[in-house]
Amino acid sequence: MKNNSNNNNLNRGLVYITLMLIILVGAAIVCSGCSLFSSEKPEPIITSASDTTTSPTQSTTTQPDTDPDNKGDEGNEDGKDNEGSDDPATTTKNDEEPDVTTGITTDVTTEAPVIVPQPEPEPMLYQFGDKGDEVKKMQARLIELGWLNDVADGAFGAKTQKAVSVFQRYNSLSVTGYAYQSMLDALYAEDAMQAPVTYDHEDVKDPDYKSEYYIIVYNQNCRVLVLKKDDFGKYSIPVKTFICSVGIFEEDTRTPEGVHSIDKRYEWRTLFGDEEHKYVYGQYTVRFNGNYLFHSVPYYKQAYDQLEMDEFEKLGTPASKGCVRLCVRDAKWIYDNAENKTQVRVMDGKDGPAEYEYVPPLSTDPIYKGWDPTDPNPDNPYNKKNEEDSDQLALEQIQG
Repeated sequence: MKNNSNNNNLNRGLVYITLMLIILVGAAIVCSGCSLFSSEKPEPIITSASDTTTSPTQSTTTQPDTDPDNKGDEGNEDGKDNEGSDDPATTTKNDEEPDVTTGITTDVTTEAPVIVPQPEPEPMLYQFGDKGDEVKKMQARLIELGWLNDVADGAFGAKTQKAVSVFQRYNSLSVTGYAYQSMLDALYAEDAMQAPVTYDHEDVKDPDYKSEYYIIVYNQNCRVLVLKKDDFGKYSIPVKTFICSVGIFEEDTRTPEGVHSIDKRYEWRTLFGDEEHKYVYGQYTVRFNGNYLFHSVPYYKQAYDQLEMDEFEKLGTPASKGCVRLCVRDAKWIYDNAENKTQVRVMDGKDGPAEYEYVPPLSTDPIYKGWDPTDPNPDNPYNKKNEEDSDQLALEQIQG
């Protein structure tokens, strides 16, 4: 019995040892093969302009971006009124380079998106709508130097904003329209820049400076000159010169001299004609003095192809009953751009500019009959011809 008991103990020990060996060998196999059989991928290394990670086998070069950055009443007589960064900041080299740490040659490409930081504007001190003594002090200095044509009332309004912007631009500062410290430093400096001296055009009279444009009609040689304001509010910059027909030089039909003001406009307007055509019509009519208007050359009917062609040929000579006739293109420009209260000065005894915007002649081809060659209407055959001519020219250049 004792021998059997010993044999049983020996057998149990061998089994135990065998099981331990199997467990240890299995664990070793699992550990050594984990990296081979793992399905997980390593996390990628992300580089950006602000946080560039360089591994021992990777070289990356970060380069800064060097590129900062009323239509109203009916009308009657010829124009007279009845009534009254492409390149990212982080660039990588694809040429093989030895790593300075390990000597390992690598080929690295980084395509991380980069936002290039822009210089922030200086903090704002005063802006449109602000009021106070500091604003008043700034206004007084702008007035002293000629940048502001206004009163120093301490209220940061539109005129002050414009003066601040112009001062900033002329002084090569950031143009913001509000005051900041370096702008004020330049303004209050002993050698601060004086505003250039500018003057109204010599024929501007009694300007109120309320509108962007000032219009002068020259009866003498039938011209219309449009001026706009310069940076300092003076009507000194010619914008447009039109050929026109003014009133015939007789006492009751002459376009009246004086400074007037635009107050109404009409896309089409009924006008008084002559004995043969009691009523005619004008396109893009703009009233500037009681019964006197800017308008197109008259039409027999309120239709785009009913132009009085013989009257169109009179542009450049006195031909109306007091109104200022223009080709459709020029009448439309005034209609679209000269707001109400725009001043209009009519002058006698002096020629206006000799040059004016070209007006094409009328064609004798019947298909153009009754059309103003400058009318932008898409149905205008002159416009269709211009498109065909442009297409033909383009074709000739391609074949050329």
